[in-house]
This record gives sequence, C-alpha cells and structure tokens, in this order.
Amino acid sequence: MARQAGIIKLTGSVGGVTFYMRKDGTYFARKTPGISKKTFKTSKNFEGSRRAGQEFGQASRVSSRLRRKILPLMFEMDKGYLPSRMTAHFQKVLRTDPTHGPGERKISFGNLDLMKGFRFGTEVLKDILGGVPHLHFDEFQKSYTVDFSEMGTTVAVPKAASHSQIRIAMVGLEEDGLAEFILLAENIPYLPVGIETGHLGKVEFHPEEKLHAGQLVFMIVGIRFFQEVNGEMNALRESEAFGLEDCFLAS
Repeated sequence: MARQAGIIKLTGSVGGVTFYMRKDGTYFARKTPGISKKTFKTSKNFEGSRRAGQEFGQASRVSSRLRRKILPLMFEMDKGYLPSRMTAHFQKVLRTDPTHGPGERKISFGNLDLMKGFRFGTEVLKDILGGVPHLHFDEFQKSYTVDFSEMGTTVAVPKAASHSQIRIAMVGLEEDGLAEFILLAENIPYLPVGIETGHLGKVEFHPEEKLHAGQLVFMIVGIRFFQEVNGEMNALRESEAFGLEDCFLAS
C-alpha cells in the first residue's frame, strides 16, 4: 500500500495497480488482487464458486425473461430493485431442487410455492386490495380461473383516484428452451372507487394451445388507479401494485 502524492489524485485500476480514496479523504495505491480466468475455470479450489455462478446464471436468465414479458403492464411503477430481488427469489427456489446436485439444479424441480406472493414493486397487492382473489387451475380442462367474487372494496386508494382497473397475465416459459407465451385478461372494466372488486366475478384463461408439459407458468395480478378527467382515464403512479400470485409446472 502506498499513499498517492501530487496534485492529481487517481481512482480506478490500471496495469495491476488499484488507485482508491479512503473514507478519510486520503488517496492510496495497491496491487490489484485477483486470479486469472483460466485458474478460476480449472482450479478445484474454485469449484464451489463455479457451481454457484452457474446457478446464479440460471436464476438470472429465467428472471430476465419473465420481467421482459410483464414489464409493459406496469406503467411507471416503482419497481424497487426488481432484477436483483427476483433473481434472488428464483435462486431460493432452485436450491430446493432435490434431484440435481449443486451447479445443475433447476427451478422447475424446486418448490415453486416459494414464488407465490412475490411483489414486483414497492407496494404489496394484498395490502392494496385487502386480500387476493382465489386462483385455480383445472388440469383436465386446461383452464385457469381467477375468482374475485368474495372480495370487497379496495382498502388503499389514492386521494386523486376516481377508478381502478385490475390487470391479470398468464406467462409460460420453458426453463431451458425458447418457447414462451403471455396471455392478458381482456375487457376488464374500470371500477369506480367504492365499488367492490367482487363485481368482476370470475376471469378465465384457456391456454390449451400454448400450454406444454414442463413449462413454468406464472399468474400475475395487479391493480392500477386512474383519475377520470373530461371522460378520459389518466393513469396514476401512486399505489400501483403487481404480485406473482401463483406459480406451477405444467403437466
């Protein structure tokens, strides 16, 4: 370690030397630590790190594909470090795979129930709605029902809001393949503030032609608020919430 002298102070790394500033405002230089790529890829000492990196990459890829599918639904919602949070959540699922060893574990073999309730932003859907709808997949009919019938009025409503709208999406992904799909619930009406969400009744999805065995299937439910001005609905950012309310492996 050596203290930097002179008028110009440096930060960064060059030629195996790292220049940096300490908390007290003084500048130092030291030899850059590290290992070569060849050593990392071949040495037994880094076998655990390589396996951890492979699993992180697997979780990151699935997380990225899911986000790309559903982000257009989410307007300008505050997503609160969504990429890192979602990847970490998928890693938790992956580690529950009882079939494969470290470095080869798969999300589709893990406990997918761990994904239920994952929030895509800073708001929690059930706190806004006062609960969540009942969700059911009929394996025989290959249909999926989101049932709002027993739900009451929305609990947390922005002061400027005059209406709300529920958004629902079904996303299917092959973990190690390229096939993927998204189905959006259509014609869901705007609900005036104070009207029970139960008025929506049951919303059904029929993904027969798109659904294939081995696909990861995600059900995303969200709410967005609006202010009606001169007959037009203007979206509000406040209290927008989306949650991953179900996740299963198609058979």
